[in-house]
Amino acid sequence: MKRYLFFVLCLLLLCSGAGYAQKKTFVRDYLYTASEADSKLTARSIATQQMRNELLREIGEFLLSEKTLHSQSVLVGNKEELVEDFSSKVEAISAGIVEMKILNEEWNGVTYRIEAQMTVDTSDVKKRIAEVLNDKQKTKELEESRQRTLAAEAEVERLKKELAKKNLSESRVRQLQEDYRQQVETLTAEEHFLQGYSAAESGLLEVAIEHWQKALSIDSHKANVYYNMGNAYYDMGVAHYDLGFTRQAVKYFQKAVDINPHDAAAYSNMGIACYDLGEKSRATACFQKAIDADPSYAAAYYNMGQAYRDLGNREQAATYYKKAAQLGNAKAQRQLEGLRGK
Repeated sequence: MKRYLFFVLCLLLLCSGAGYAQKKTFVRDYLYTASEADSKLTARSIATQQMRNELLREIGEFLLSEKTLHSQSVLVGNKEELVEDFSSKVEAISAGIVEMKILNEEWNGVTYRIEAQMTVDTSDVKKRIAEVLNDKQKTKELEESRQRTLAAEAEVERLKKELAKKNLSESRVRQLQEDYRQQVETLTAEEHFLQGYSAAESGLLEVAIEHWQKALSIDSHKANVYYNMGNAYYDMGVAHYDLGFTRQAVKYFQKAVDINPHDAAAYSNMGIACYDLGEKSRATACFQKAIDADPSYAAAYYNMGQAYRDLGNREQAATYYKKAAQLGNAKAQRQLEGLRGK
């Protein structure tokens, strides 16, 4: 039983020009002046994130100006809806699919200079952004990562101003420095998450896992990282016909739901992995938990329908296929028609 994309969403994308692929490389240089609270590591983390922000903004402006991404509306089922703040959505998604390559970096104890590049193939980015927007879970993850990054950056700036004040007590300075360190670690963890995400999107699952393990070494309470680790191990199990990877996937999905019991996607994907392992009762229990967590989650109904069909219970399968189809799942509609002999 294959994983099914969670959300049937069709992005209206228009390609510019004559339709041929266009590659554009953005190379930028950023100089960060360290504060008294900075070490080499914190300065590097902040400089790297600021460099990424500049490149993402420029890429977003380029894509929109070139009309590679022109429409600000999407189709959800048969209903057209507007995408709010389309430019920020493009930036958030680009952060997860466009790799930033660091070309050079220098630290002299006062400033940290970093030079980096991002290369965009407009036709490829158009396709990959559409794929992400067609997946409710991926879009949500990348937007939330972007929000966490921006919030941490704002807090870093606030803490810098606080630390610059005179006549602070030693205890207050220590507390502010610790808060500063934690916020910079948040930036570092998000950077590893995005690097892992980009690697996974390119099929480099081992590289992705390495980055996500680094993110977890900073913050072991990140449900989204465990969820993506589960997906990576599941895909490796399928690619290598190795159920050992599939068992690893189940462990990471379980960690994700232990942290976030409302993660319908993690429950649903854990159910698929359990089904592949022959644990069919556990699989259907996972699908039900996904439905309980999000009653509008079409993929869980579809997967439950698949399970009941494979178990020979056509009536139950039809019930779940029908619900999934009502939520916009086209594959469920085809399965339902197949059961009815159409």
